[in-house]
Amino acid sequence: TVSHVSFVFAPNLGENTIANFNVHNDAIDPPKSEFADFAGANSTITLGNGNDAVYAGMTDIINLGTGHDTVGFLLASTPAALGIETINNFNARSDQIDFNAALFPGGFSLLDPSQIHQSGANTIITADANDSVTLHNVALSSLSASNFHFT
Repeated sequence: TVSHVSFVFAPNLGENTIANFNVHNDAIDPPKSEFADFAGANSTITLGNGNDAVYAGMTDIINLGTGHDTVGFLLASTPAALGIETINNFNARSDQIDFNAALFPGGFSLLDPSQIHQSGANTIITADANDSVTLHNVALSSLSASNFHFT
């Protein structure tokens, strides 16, 4: 468990990591030349009230704070698998998700139900049958193109 850190610069903390970040503006990312995932598979990352950025591993649970937060997935030049990712507390007015563009080779559309759809109170973004991101308690109608960036 890593707690209350202003800045973390680590390429990989391994599987089953629990990381909690408090009030500061935190950047949880690897060197830009590597874009390795911050946490290994099945990790839980909880952000605080700052403007935070986290580059997640596979099948993580990410709890966002109240700042303007960014979650990055698979920003390496050749993406691996997302797994089943969950983001809690995503604010459509201020938060953003960065995806490797290779996850959506034909492009991405908020209007394509095979890529993004409402399921109960959640919005599910689907790259393929085994790789998705669930925005817990987020209405699809609240999202816009400004919530997504493709690298």
